[in-house]
Amino acid sequence: MQGKSMMPVWLTVVSALFVGACASAQPVAHHPHRVDRVVVVHAHPGPDHVVIVRKKPPKPRREKYRHRPSPRHVWIPGYWAWHRGRYVWKHGYWALPPRPGAVWVATHWAPYRDGWVFVAGYWR
Repeated sequence: MQGKSMMPVWLTVVSALFVGACASAQPVAHHPHRVDRVVVVHAHPGPDHVVIVRKKPPKPRREKYRHRPSPRHVWIPGYWAWHRGRYVWKHGYWALPPRPGAVWVATHWAPYRDGWVFVAGYWR
């Protein structure tokens, strides 16, 4: 369960790049090719990238909470992820906050130019 309480590395990279691109005074350059309704936007040189999907994501599903492991656990809601050209549902789970008073900011899709960008959830 401890592995699930940490944000996957790729979500951290996507979030950091998105925040960095939004905070930057310079526009984000578009990659020259398009692949099935997805535009790959590079915020920095290198292999890291942000994926912008042209298709609007579905509405979040209503999930039933499973048994709460302890009073300290917080429910991390599920979300729609983009995988191999389509949206797939990632189920929610219980996680321990990294520190007292930490609040989970939920994963979501945000409008961005002519598409939607994935914004990974994080502890604040």
